[in-house]
Amino acid sequence: MNKKTLALAYELNDNDINLFIEQVKKYKKEISVDKYLIFYFDLSESNINFIKNNCDCDFIKLNRFIKTRFEIFKYLSKYKYIILTNISFNITNDFIEKYKIHNFSTIFFNNIRFVEANFKKLIRKYHMFEVAHDTTIMFITDKIKNYNHIRNWCIYIFYRYRRKMINRVDATIELIIQKFNIDVEPITIESNSISNIKYDYKFKKISEKVDGPLVSIIMSIYNKDKYYKKAIESVLNQTYENIELIIVLEYSDIQDKIYNQLVRIKDKRINIIKNKTRLGFAESLNIGIRASRGKFIARVDDDDICVANRIEKQVNYFKNNKDVAIVGTYMKFFGQSNLICKLPTEYEELKIICLYKTPLFHPTVMFNLNIISKKDIYYRSKIYSEDYDLWSKLIDKYKIANLPEILYYYRLNGENNSTSNEKLMNESHLDIMKYQLKKFLNLHFSFDDLQMLSGRIDVLGLTLKRKYVYQRKIKLWKKIEKKNKYFYSKDYIELEIDNIRKYYQILNEKS
Repeated sequence: MNKKTLALAYELNDNDINLFIEQVKKYKKEISVDKYLIFYFDLSESNINFIKNNCDCDFIKLNRFIKTRFEIFKYLSKYKYIILTNISFNITNDFIEKYKIHNFSTIFFNNIRFVEANFKKLIRKYHMFEVAHDTTIMFITDKIKNYNHIRNWCIYIFYRYRRKMINRVDATIELIIQKFNIDVEPITIESNSISNIKYDYKFKKISEKVDGPLVSIIMSIYNKDKYYKKAIESVLNQTYENIELIIVLEYSDIQDKIYNQLVRIKDKRINIIKNKTRLGFAESLNIGIRASRGKFIARVDDDDICVANRIEKQVNYFKNNKDVAIVGTYMKFFGQSNLICKLPTEYEELKIICLYKTPLFHPTVMFNLNIISKKDIYYRSKIYSEDYDLWSKLIDKYKIANLPEILYYYRLNGENNSTSNEKLMNESHLDIMKYQLKKFLNLHFSFDDLQMLSGRIDVLGLTLKRKYVYQRKIKLWKKIEKKNKYFYSKDYIELEIDNIRKYYQILNEKS
C-alpha cells in the first residue's frame, strides 16, 4: 500500500472547535496535510459534522486504554510522518523539513523534570532520573522500527505499571523511549524577543603597548552573523594589546558572506582561517590552536563580550602564579538572563568539583604554554561537553584556577548549542563523570547514581523523591570518601557532604 505523507493528530474537545477550524483554513494555504486525526473523549455530533465539512479527517474515540500518544504509532502504517500537535502550536513547512529526518521528536522546554516525576514508586530496571520529555507535541516518522509493536507494548506497559504511575501516559512514553532505545530529537522553542542588552565592559585604554608575551585568542564562527562584530570589538579593545585573534570560520552557506565582512575589519592582529568542509566546533578550536603563535592561548565565543582588561588580568595572574596552567574567570549572562556565574578558585577544591561538573567556564579560560603542552589542549571531536572532557583529562596533570572577578559576559539568547542539545549534553557529561570515577577512584555508578551526583542538573532541588535522592547522594559521597586514597582532599569531600546536608535542610524549610 502506498503511504500518504503527512497526518496531523489533535486531541479535541467542544471548546477547541472554532480555533481548530481557523488553523485548518490557515494550513490549507501554507502546508500540505493529507489527513487530520481527531482523538476525543466527548465531542458533540454537531461538532463532529462541522469538522468533517471543513477537513479530511478520521475520528478516534478514546477510552481507558486507547490514548492519543499510543495510537499515533499505529497510523504510521498509513502515513510517513505524523505530528501530534495542538491548536496553540503553529506548524510550518520549515518545521516539517527540519524534523522529518528524525525518527522521533518531542517539544523541549528548559524547565527540567525527571522521569521519576511520573511514578509513585521507582522502577529499578529503568532510568528514573533521566531528564523527562514533554510529549504534548510529538513528530514521529515511519523510520521507527516496529511501530505497531511499540503501540501494543504501550498498552501492555500502561496496564502493567498503572498502579505505580502518576502521569500514566507520559510515564508510558518514557518507558518506551528507554525500552526501544529511541533517539529523541528535541523540538526547540526559541524566544523571538530578546530583552534589551545592557552591559558595561569598557575600561580606560592603556595608551602604550603593553610589553610581554603574545596572547593567541581563539574564536570559531559558524552560520551566525548577528553578534560576532561586538565580540571581535571586545577583543581588539583589550587593554593588553600584544595579542592575535585567530578566527576559524566554519564552513556554511554564509561562510563567504561572513568572510567578506571580516576582511573589512582593518587590524593586522586578526588571522582568518576558512574551513573547506564542516568540521564541528571542537575541531575548529583545534585548528585555531595549531595556528597560534602565542605563549598563552585564550578562548572567546563569537557572540559574547570580554571585559576590556580580561587578558591583562589573566596574564598578570600567570606572572604571579607560575605553577598554574589554566585560569578561568567568573562570568555574567546577558540577554535572557543576568545571572552571575561563579566557581571555586583553588585547585584542590576544583579537583573535587571536576568529578561532577565543569571546574572552568570554557570561553573564559586562558592556557599557559610555559607549563602546558599544546598537544595536551586539543579537543576531542564529535563529542558534546568537549570542554568538560578536556578538563577531566588534564585535572591530574596540571593546576587550574579561577579569578574571582566577572571578566566575561555570556550571551543567553535561546540559540546556544547547549540548550538545543540538552539530552546529548547530559549523556556526554555523565560519561565524563564515569571516566573520572573509574580513573581516580575505581568506582562504577549506575546511570541514576551519576545523575544524582551530577552538578550539571540540580536533581535534589528538582526531584519529587527528595528524601530518596538526598539519602542516595550522601551514600554516593561516602563511597567516594571511602575509596579515595590520595588524589582528592579529604577536607573538600567532607565539605561536599556538608553542603548537601545544608542544601537539603534549606529545601525542606522552603517546602
